Amino acid sequence: MNDAYDDDVYELIADTARPAAEVIVPLVLEQVRPRSVIDYGCGTADWLAVFVEHGVQEVLGVDGTWLDQRHLKIARQDFRVHDLREPFTPGRGFDLAICLEVAGHIPPAQEDVFLDSLAALAPVLLFSAPIPHQPGIGDRPLNNRWPSYWAKGLGERGFVAIDCLRARLWEDRRVLWWYAQNMWLAVLESALDELPQLRRTYEAGPRAPLPLVHPGMVEELLVDLGAGADQG
Repeated sequence: MNDAYDDDVYELIADTARPAAEVIVPLVLEQVRPRSVIDYGCGTADWLAVFVEHGVQEVLGVDGTWLDQRHLKIARQDFRVHDLREPFTPGRGFDLAICLEVAGHIPPAQEDVFLDSLAALAPVLLFSAPIPHQPGIGDRPLNNRWPSYWAKGLGERGFVAIDCLRARLWEDRRVLWWYAQNMWLAVLESALDELPQLRRTYEAGPRAPLPLVHPGMVEELLVDLGAGADQG
């Protein structure tokens, strides 16, 4: 997690995160109106920048030493360096935490530490993580899991899953397939009474994030398979 990325990866992040955030952030704001947002594994913090543009007053991005802070889309004072495999305490609570395509980089031995830290950040989480066989960046190994795996882990920490985003994103070409495939909300069950819109969405179901595979992932795997066959 702490190996520096090259400029091509930063360009990829810029080309994919910002367009997706511009679509998804308004959908999240239909469910919850946060005044503060923390992005745990923020990368270049494009998502936080979009939340700021939609009126969020306080943001904090957290990521490892791999990040070249010159690429940040938020002020440097709103960023903290931290190894996500280690316990994290921000010193305050937030209304919303986001953690997107990060959990797959956490080795199984550090999963409990990672989930404990994440669950303590906010009563509402916007979450996505790579599924089995999902390709990663370069040759970096991923701890790929189905959504139900992470939902169970968060459920042990008092959260319920609300799978209300993927159906709205599935065919939106502005949103890269891994977000459309993997993204759902987790909400602290004890906080639902204070979040009436989320309670209504939760009660409408479904109660668990289904194991879905987006056609975009299938197409990418087929392209990679064909390239490998050509090389062989």
